[in-house]
Amino acid sequence: MPQNDSRFRKLFTARPSMQNLPVPQLLRRALFALILLSVVVRFIHIDATVIGWHSWRQADTAAMARNFHDYGESVLYPRADWGGGDYVETEFQAYTYLVAAIYNVTGVHEAVGRVLSILFALAAIAGLYFLARRFYGESVALITATVYAVLPLTMYYGRAFMPESMMLSLIIWGFYYFDRWRESAQWTHAVAAWVLLTLAVLLKIPTLYIGLPLLFIASTYRGGLPAALRSIWLWIFAAALVGVTALWYSHAYSLFLQTGNTFGIWTGSTNKWGAYDSLLTLKFYNDILFKSIAERHLTWPGMLLFIGGLFVRRDSRREWFAEWWLLAVIVYFLIVNKGNQVHEYYQLPFIPPAAMIIGRMLEALRSNLSLLAGGMRRTMQGFAIFLIAALLLLSGMRYSMLLKGENDNTIIAFAEQARQIIPADAMVLDIGDGNPVMLYLLHRKGWIVNCGILTGLDRRPPYIVLPPDAAVYTDCDALRPVLDGAEELYEQGGYRLLRASN
Repeated sequence: MPQNDSRFRKLFTARPSMQNLPVPQLLRRALFALILLSVVVRFIHIDATVIGWHSWRQADTAAMARNFHDYGESVLYPRADWGGGDYVETEFQAYTYLVAAIYNVTGVHEAVGRVLSILFALAAIAGLYFLARRFYGESVALITATVYAVLPLTMYYGRAFMPESMMLSLIIWGFYYFDRWRESAQWTHAVAAWVLLTLAVLLKIPTLYIGLPLLFIASTYRGGLPAALRSIWLWIFAAALVGVTALWYSHAYSLFLQTGNTFGIWTGSTNKWGAYDSLLTLKFYNDILFKSIAERHLTWPGMLLFIGGLFVRRDSRREWFAEWWLLAVIVYFLIVNKGNQVHEYYQLPFIPPAAMIIGRMLEALRSNLSLLAGGMRRTMQGFAIFLIAALLLLSGMRYSMLLKGENDNTIIAFAEQARQIIPADAMVLDIGDGNPVMLYLLHRKGWIVNCGILTGLDRRPPYIVLPPDAAVYTDCDALRPVLDGAEELYEQGGYRLLRASN
């Protein structure tokens, strides 16, 4: 028993360098086949409109893209459909502006945004392979890219009408070129890294957490951390990135002052950050670590492989890269605590470094099973195959479940008919939980209200939309006068279109 225990530990500790292990052709083909399959299934419902899982975020994104197309305005002036359709304080809209540019050629089709997300997802998969290869070698890189490609939420958000796929791709390739810059000192690599990482931070300001893994990368070259901290070029790189970011968010704040419309970037009012007393509760860590990362992102088999990968021996200091990346993401979890507790897509930055660690674990198993005695080797081999198969099965099941939400035709049918009744320039009062999907489907501007959100009531929009569960949102003195005397124009599936009384 002690001998078996010692050999078992060698799965994690006694292995040749990952940098030099050959990759069998059969394994290479199997991994490429899985990546290809993960890309193909992303095209399911490629032409679906923005309903279903996280329709709220997708509708806002699609609306800003369509408004850039409809109004022909600069990327500096994004508009939402709510808030009267006026300018809105938000992140830099590179993704939506790019979609709008394609709309100018293709016309407005949600498939454009989804295909663009798929392309960025492909870029992220390829970038993660090249990045992991620099730190862990060819075999780990192939496994890492495959694991990242087949996880359920990277598949779903890698085809959703959202900028997350673009952001992850920019981060991954930014790290890749930054590492090449520190190795080669070529200014072209520095410029590429700066452009990519600056765009990533402009897309999502919490991405500033990248500073920690960037510092780690710099510390692995020429003189270590002291030399990195003394490098004037690194300080210029960081200052330029932060400076451009500050310019954009200063401009975005001026839009808020002008219109009062905001996505709550600084206020935390839309479940992003604040209320840090939640960090003292077990619920916060359970929601993020177990309910979200373990169950939804990695799946439970993937979580076991991830935990095992944390104990795999590192052959060099550079092989700690994934851990430093993860540490930075965890700091981001703690700062943007509300957003991470409410929205599981906020944890997507956790997945690339986690995939590296899973890749390390699977490669350690592949390389070192021969160190075990026959019975133990067969047991571990069977267990590893079971975990991989379970990961793929659970990923497919969750992905399929997420797609089912895109089959709700009731709201689409109602919106299509209501759009024929409401004049193109008329404002709409959408009563509901705050989800902008109805305004997007109607292709109308207006306000979203309920008993807790009363903005826009003073404008007296002539048309009102009520959801099937309208009583939940209208049982208050502020909304009763708005509905009194309103004429019902159309009803379908519980949704009602009203014309307000004068």
